[in-house]
Amino acid sequence: MADIDNHKPAVDSLNKAVEELQRELKSRAYQPSEHKKTAQLQAKIDDINQRYVNVSHTTAGHGDYLSELTNKLNEFEDEVEKLEDWALPALGTLESKEISRLPLQEFGSKLQVGVKTQHFHSSCFIHGFWQWSVLY
Repeated sequence: MADIDNHKPAVDSLNKAVEELQRELKSRAYQPSEHKKTAQLQAKIDDINQRYVNVSHTTAGHGDYLSELTNKLNEFEDEVEKLEDWALPALGTLESKEISRLPLQEFGSKLQVGVKTQHFHSSCFIHGFWQWSVLY
């Protein structure tokens, strides 16, 4: 948006120059052909002004959209971090030699707790991911 705003003084300067030219032409007697040229010049400056406004609004809209996407991406990254914070230690536990040496019943119990925890975290992650992906 700042780049668009940098062009505002040039557009304002052009508008001012056209206004001064029109005042000068009105203050003196001028030919009908000059009146036609003045009208054409006014039409062109109006077109330039409208284009500037359109570009400015479009750019602002894109900026808002990109800000929203950035926020959603940050939320997604936070969700991934939460998943990693849970998944990496859980995998480490499942791969450890200590758990494989447990009695079968205790091993099964720990495995069931791990499965329940995994279902909970997976649903949280999928729900968070769904909210993020809705933007597309």
